[in-house]
Amino acid sequence: MKQILLFASLLFIFISCKKQVLFNPEIISRATENGKQSNEGFVRSLKFVDGWLTKTDSASGLIPTNLTSASDVWEPHNSAADNYAFMVLTAYLLDKNLYNGDMLEMLKTERN
Repeated sequence: MKQILLFASLLFIFISCKKQVLFNPEIISRATENGKQSNEGFVRSLKFVDGWLTKTDSASGLIPTNLTSASDVWEPHNSAADNYAFMVLTAYLLDKNLYNGDMLEMLKTERN
């Protein structure tokens, strides 16, 4: 029995030993560049959210409709269509603490 197990083990090892496949340098280069671009997009998205959060109204806890006119106005019909949805999605995907903190607090404030 031990001889059969030894033979089976050696056969398995022999069959699984194959010539190592080398990666295509062009594919690796493209993947590396895509990773850098993705990272830049993630960083910029978080900076966008962080920038808007600095404009949060201290009394209401909400962000303004825009930064020029009506900067002290929260318009519910704009919140789901524009900034807030992007901010929530960005926080959910990239910064769970931000999502579970400021973004959910803002949603609770909007509901009240």
